[in-house]
Amino acid sequence: MKRLLLCLFLLTLTLPAHAETKAYTGRIREDMPLLTVIVTEDGYDDTADRPCTLTARISAADGSLTQEITWQSNESPAYDRAAALVRFVDYNFDGCADLQLLTAQGASEVFYCFALWNPDTGRFDDVMALYGEPLEVDNPIFIPERREIRSVVHDGWRYRTDTLLWWRDDRTIEERVIAEVYDPGVNGVIGERLTIVDGDKRHVLWDQQYTEDWYFGLGEGADEHRDSALALFTVEGRYPFPIQVTHEDWVYLRSLDSIHSTPLAQIPHGETVYVLLTGIGPDGGWVLVWYNTPASGADTLGWVGYVWHSFLGLWPLRVTGADWVYIRETPDKQASAITELDRGTLVWPCGDEVDGWVPVCVDTEDGGSFTGYIWYSFLEETEY
Repeated sequence: MKRLLLCLFLLTLTLPAHAETKAYTGRIREDMPLLTVIVTEDGYDDTADRPCTLTARISAADGSLTQEITWQSNESPAYDRAAALVRFVDYNFDGCADLQLLTAQGASEVFYCFALWNPDTGRFDDVMALYGEPLEVDNPIFIPERREIRSVVHDGWRYRTDTLLWWRDDRTIEERVIAEVYDPGVNGVIGERLTIVDGDKRHVLWDQQYTEDWYFGLGEGADEHRDSALALFTVEGRYPFPIQVTHEDWVYLRSLDSIHSTPLAQIPHGETVYVLLTGIGPDGGWVLVWYNTPASGADTLGWVGYVWHSFLGLWPLRVTGADWVYIRETPDKQASAITELDRGTLVWPCGDEVDGWVPVCVDTEDGGSFTGYIWYSFLEETEY
């Protein structure tokens, strides 16, 4: 009997601690006091998407802060360490860490919501909301140079939603781009959709469907560029550049990188398309473009398809060499500089070279343009 009681006592020492003992420590900034966060589970509703009501009880070592933040989660401090449930992460790139809160986790998907640190009040704001609901991000990728957060949700090989979020200011976040791969419900077919968000308006740039074998690069002559086309608007931060159709009266916009594929549209001579990817297909001669036309359908703003490179007009040049170069008013090193252009900027040749100086046209963010001269060695051709 005594041996049994002793075993039971020793067993209790190995049981997990009560949820209220789960604690995490960290700082908002290195020069700020140490914070301790204790996580407790204060409710459970098995009818809710996130059934556990969790509370983060925050206290500063010097007594300057005592605060509670409540959120809904699939997870519980009865099973997870506090460092998994809460972390200090700078979500809005203001140099101060915010409170990251775990809402759900699986084999590859990990969802969080977050509460921003407010330097004006010396406290955390409530959990960040978007469209009236707590904002969740999945495996967030932070892009501080563009003040963006990328959230990618995978659900098997048929589903993917890639959302790009942008901070308008330190406290206002907006959706900018939503790229989706989805199952349209047709055997052997995959769907792809790109939506641009502008305030309370959503513009579907394209919504098209393809055979699965071609889309995922499984068939003869297939490629894997489709998913990369979506990524242009999200991961890489690259945006399509315009180019004109110059071949005869019109050209076909093809659904696949083959002359045998179904035409999506006829593009008249002189129309502008927007280049997404180049060097596609077995011969590297196909160009993936977005054609902005209402004719693509009532619910979309354009088609995405393929055009053979020789049917397109003058290609832009790319600023190269130094981190930046001057564009000058006249073809002379002593001429006044109009502005500096960063390396990688696309410019358009607009005349004949003058003693090594290339006349170029530069597009501006407000939709305008200006012209000037750049020394030839600071420019390189872009390849189709």
